[in-house]
Amino acid sequence: MVSVVVVMATIAGAFVMGVLTIPEPAPTTTISTEDMNNQEISLIHEGGDTVKTEDLRIIIYNLDGEQENNRIDIDKEEIAEETDKSEWSSGERISIQINEIQVDQGDRVDIRIMHTPSETTIYSELKTT
Repeated sequence: MVSVVVVMATIAGAFVMGVLTIPEPAPTTTISTEDMNNQEISLIHEGGDTVKTEDLRIIIYNLDGEQENNRIDIDKEEIAEETDKSEWSSGERISIQINEIQVDQGDRVDIRIMHTPSETTIYSELKTT
């Protein structure tokens, strides 16, 4: 019984002292791929929470592409540069250039959007061009 009280006091003390932190919750969003070709992907925020673009990371992976040139990892600086937005709200579109990777007709492309503060995938879809 005493050991349970000691463990509980230690955990409570860690929270009070800031040693343990509670991660930021992931936003709740509905996102879809509106348009995709071998040059660009357009993603639309259909509803839910507004998301800061600085909190996003977009990973696009061509599952059928050449081994050495099949992935784009777009960080917050590139997203801000491509979109010229600080927030992404319902009804807004983000277009991402994907001409850095080879995407041919019929290729399967995995699209993921990560919320970096919560380390959570908020969108994932497998599309065929």
